[in-house]
Amino acid sequence: MSSVVDRPVISGPGRGRPGTTLIQNLRLAPDTGGPVATALAAAVTPGHDRRMQPNPSEVPVHRRVIEFEAFERGDALVVTGRLRDERPWAGGGPGVEHVHDMRLEIALRKDDLTITDARAVMDRYPHAECPGITAAFEALVGLSVARGYTRAVQDRFGGALGCTHLEQLARTMGPVVVQAATSCRARARDWAHLDAAPTSRPTLFPRNTCHVWAEDGPAEQKLAIGWRPGVGGYPAPAVEELRGGVNQSSRRSSDL
Repeated sequence: MSSVVDRPVISGPGRGRPGTTLIQNLRLAPDTGGPVATALAAAVTPGHDRRMQPNPSEVPVHRRVIEFEAFERGDALVVTGRLRDERPWAGGGPGVEHVHDMRLEIALRKDDLTITDARAVMDRYPHAECPGITAAFEALVGLSVARGYTRAVQDRFGGALGCTHLEQLARTMGPVVVQAATSCRARARDWAHLDAAPTSRPTLFPRNTCHVWAEDGPAEQKLAIGWRPGVGGYPAPAVEELRGGVNQSSRRSSDL
């Protein structure tokens, strides 16, 4: 039975440095007997394939690890992404265990999230010709990580124009940058821009990127009520709960 699972893991600041880290582990063997394995086992409900249930003794056929770190440096953000592919079953044998290990680094202006520098590096790769494409990713410079960023990356580096793994890192950097910018504001408690009308706000929370951030959706309603990202913990209360709290506060004030 196969128990290899796809799961994302998000962690906080890396190694004590101010920043934000996002780790996306794909097709990982679950941890043996740990809380993640227990939670995953409990999550296999009737109607789901029982082969999805963790098997702690199983060795995965493939492991992909994608890790990002973002750092605030003056008026800039610096984001680094790393992708690794491994074949754990090949460890100690004649097969190739470590297939890919490559990095993509970008620097951006914080005010408009425009990329000002980019560098790609390959430390492990399957063909001698692979590193010949790294310089192409300097074409990220000038792109704004806002609406249209993903399409622009695909147009520049998709298919035979680039490296599929570096292109994936480049595409995934878009949401990481948005999260990093949000984290900067949360750390500084700088929400002044969010008090502007939705159409005047920066593209910190692009509209219609998900069902929560849909135009006039739950997130925008929460902002209008007074909620601010990162304040009060996650998950943020539902719109109805926030609205009820505001109404109760108003009633208490009127009774004074």
